[in-house]
Amino acid sequence: MAVALPRRSTPAVVLGIIFLFYLPDSPAHAAWLTPSERSAILSLVPRPRPADIRIHPPTLRHPRVWLLGIFMFCMLASNYAYVFTAPVILQKATGFSITRVGFLIAAMNSSPPPA
Repeated sequence: MAVALPRRSTPAVVLGIIFLFYLPDSPAHAAWLTPSERSAILSLVPRPRPADIRIHPPTLRHPRVWLLGIFMFCMLASNYAYVFTAPVILQKATGFSITRVGFLIAAMNSSPPPA
């Protein structure tokens, strides 16, 4: 397994390095485009704007943003708590093997919620 990973990823890494040096930064520097193709592409591509790195303090001060962040944190935390503890609880409660508990968890999570 440890030997197969570099063998599988080698073409992607090699092509990535080749494309890094071969492809131009923008259509304006592409040597294989004709001038009419270059101007047509550049008319469709928006001009790059300078990056605005400022954080918007009014947004971070808004209570709804904080409420949404807390809500999402609680949703994700409870989901992870369920995902990691449900198999252990079911295995101790039923005495099933790990395989049967896995099938039981899969069946519980695949059924549609009650209407």
